Amino acid sequence: MVRLGTPLARVERAMRRSLEPPDPALAELYGWIRYHIGFSTLDGLPADGRRGKGIRSALCLAACAAAGGSEEDAEAAAAAIELTHEFSLIHDDLQDGDRLRRGRPALWTVVGEAHAIGAGDVLYSIARHVLSTMPGVDAEILRDVERRYDVACIRLSEGQYLDLTFEERDQIGVEAYLDMVARKTGALLGAAAGIGAGLGGADAQTVESLESAGLAIGVAFQIRDDILGLWGSTGLTGKPAGNDLRRGKKSLPIVHALTDAETGPAIQHYWDMGAPEAETLLLLEQLDAMGARGYAEREAERYVERAMSAIDGLDLRPAGAQRIAEIALEAIGRDA
Repeated sequence: MVRLGTPLARVERAMRRSLEPPDPALAELYGWIRYHIGFSTLDGLPADGRRGKGIRSALCLAACAAAGGSEEDAEAAAAAIELTHEFSLIHDDLQDGDRLRRGRPALWTVVGEAHAIGAGDVLYSIARHVLSTMPGVDAEILRDVERRYDVACIRLSEGQYLDLTFEERDQIGVEAYLDMVARKTGALLGAAAGIGAGLGGADAQTVESLESAGLAIGVAFQIRDDILGLWGSTGLTGKPAGNDLRRGKKSLPIVHALTDAETGPAIQHYWDMGAPEAETLLLLEQLDAMGARGYAEREAERYVERAMSAIDGLDLRPAGAQRIAEIALEAIGRDA
């Protein structure tokens, strides 16, 4: 989606450098991490398959540029944020029982649950180290960067907890869902923008406004993920169409549909009975017809508007501000 251009290529190189094993005895562990991210195959050969979308690093760089800095000022932070996202995905796949990640076997399915947990823990620690050892950053700015990062990681984990518990509940409200998403996805995107802005020299108010914009973009991004988790193309998303419905995941279209007198009971019956594939496709058609997809699309657009309102009137460099707007629109217009 946004994995274009020299700046993001430099971020990827920084990520790769951080994943060199410090000891030959750890080569396999670091190889597993590189496999998960998509840098290599399990045999250690270069991989040319699908990788992450790069939205978090792109937003960090754009916020830095918008604040008046150079993108180079935020490259290490952008790499740390992308590594953090990848750590969360290792644990997320295991907790959700997802067997595919970007069209390849999820890490836990090939190395086992225990090793996958360990790899995720190591990756988080690497990301935190990269962030805390950024060269040439003023001590006060670095403390603020670390604080924002730590808070985002706490909220990310809280959001994952809520997401898992929602699967065990018959009903949840839209506001509860949006609060969960603001933590699970929005927090790290918000931190990416806030950290980038701080490294670019923005004042406190501008940093907060950009962080708010990033959080709203994160919610919009997740809502689009929810739509793709039901109606997306397997060839593009790397996961079967209707996957979230089969898992009983309460994504926004499902939360909305559960309040409907016709589709709500149909969804619950589907989950209770473990219905066949043909019924999955039929129920997806019913959800679309009753407006669940359209509702979610409008909500995603509303959050993009909220993000743009958060930065409206700020004294930002035009090129950086324009890039933030592009990222927001890309977040809700993608097919994978």
